[in-house]
Amino acid sequence: VIKTLESKDAKNQLKILQLENSLCSDRGSLLTDMREMTNSAISQGFQKLELDFADKIAFEVRAELSQHTDRILDEVSLLHSVKTLTESCHSALQVQTESLNEVSEACRMTNQSMTD
Repeated sequence: VIKTLESKDAKNQLKILQLENSLCSDRGSLLTDMREMTNSAISQGFQKLELDFADKIAFEVRAELSQHTDRILDEVSLLHSVKTLTESCHSALQVQTESLNEVSEACRMTNQSMTD
């Protein structure tokens, strides 16, 4: 009877060791699985954060570029008016120059005829 009980006890001890070993293995793989899931969740979170941050920066940059582009275009449109005004002034100066040249020539001729 004692031998039988000792034999059963040895079998039970072996079974307990096998179950404990299996439990440790399962816990080890559970730990590995949890680590992988956590790493994956953190990586996805960082990727989402990066994309959100990039979207916000892109929005702000586009807004600033649009504002500056509008201002530049307003100033460029003024250049056409300035060009037109400058050309008009230049034409008027040419007419005045021609008139003054004619008056100067007439004065010179008058002075020359008086001295002769």
